[in-house]
Amino acid sequence: MQVRYLTSINRLILPVTQDHLMKKITLACFALFIVSFVFSQKNDSDPLKGKFRKDNIFMGGSIGLGAGSGSFSIGANPEIG
Repeated sequence: MQVRYLTSINRLILPVTQDHLMKKITLACFALFIVSFVFSQKNDSDPLKGKFRKDNIFMGGSIGLGAGSGSFSIGANPEIG
């Protein structure tokens, strides 16, 4: 059995086998996955959420010019949202 040594945050040297390391990594990934779901379920109780408000309207767009070998292009993209 091959033993590897990893340095922890506390600067302690702990022997870790390959199987033990794989179990720790799998458990850490699973814990992060579960925690991400817990925080994604946060409930914001904003009474105006989802309703139309004039403050949220924006207007914009872009203008593009292009030139190449034997070609020229002009474009405009208005955007309202």
